[in-house]
Amino acid sequence: MRNNVLIENYKGIEEIREYHFQQLQAQNQKLDSLTNLYAKAKESNSKELKVLESELISTQVWINNNRNLLENPLFQGALEQINSYIAEYSERNNLDLVLGSNLEGNIMYGRKELDITEEILEGLNKAYDN
Repeated sequence: MRNNVLIENYKGIEEIREYHFQQLQAQNQKLDSLTNLYAKAKESNSKELKVLESELISTQVWINNNRNLLENPLFQGALEQINSYIAEYSERNNLDLVLGSNLEGNIMYGRKELDITEEILEGLNKAYDN
């Protein structure tokens, strides 16, 4: 099974990827606005400078901490759904072992007819839709 194909095409992860992108985009827009406000407040020696500075720093920290999709708890939950579905599929089809290949090349050779990636992906996406 090709792990990267499952991760790239599973509808649950597609939704999480879109949600994650929207969250980062919103925070980047907030950061831009705060940066502009901070620059204006700095020029006028505004009393709001400390508050804006604090908000600016916390927004930058949030963006840095949430930039990586793989660390997102929603993404981890989707991976758990994939693993759970694979376990159910394996039991239903009396499989003793399912090998997954990744970009690191753990599997050097396998006959195409042994690749169950598309079957898993189809069933996983059907289960997600229900």
